[in-house]
Amino acid sequence: GAVLRSHAHVLDVLFDAERAVGVRVKLYEDEERFEVREIRAKVVVDATGVSAFLMNRLGLKQADPRLKKGTIWTYWRNAYRDPGVRDEGATLILSTQDKMSWFWYIPLSDNVVSVGVTGDMNYIFDKSRGSIEEIYMQEVARCPELQKRLDDAERVHEFFTTKDFS
Repeated sequence: GAVLRSHAHVLDVLFDAERAVGVRVKLYEDEERFEVREIRAKVVVDATGVSAFLMNRLGLKQADPRLKKGTIWTYWRNAYRDPGVRDEGATLILSTQDKMSWFWYIPLSDNVVSVGVTGDMNYIFDKSRGSIEEIYMQEVARCPELQKRLDDAERVHEFFTTKDFS
């Protein structure tokens, strides 16, 4: 009984007293054409992940002191993928030799992989180590298995960062 809507951006959650009863959403027909609608629902689920849309709107978000992690990620084309259908799409987790950080390696379509590095906030975002790109590449150099996978790859996107990621 659920209806899936793609190309949509939730603007707000609608409430009846303390109960969420729907959303106000921008539905896109293409990049330039859209309409704003209210959609009512029996159940409203906030699946925004680290964005925590509803928690932020209600002022309920509290930092977890155990999640003092930071992440830098980007996308690469032509990175090495394991042979065979089964492993070519496998997500890998690779740790640096001293375990100060770890990488995700997620194969995507069009021969692109998402590669991100996560570690303690003070370590990953230590400005004395240089720019975000320099820190990322320092961590790649500290992970020989990942370095081998990226030897023939080309970075195809800018770098992104986030905090409280584990």
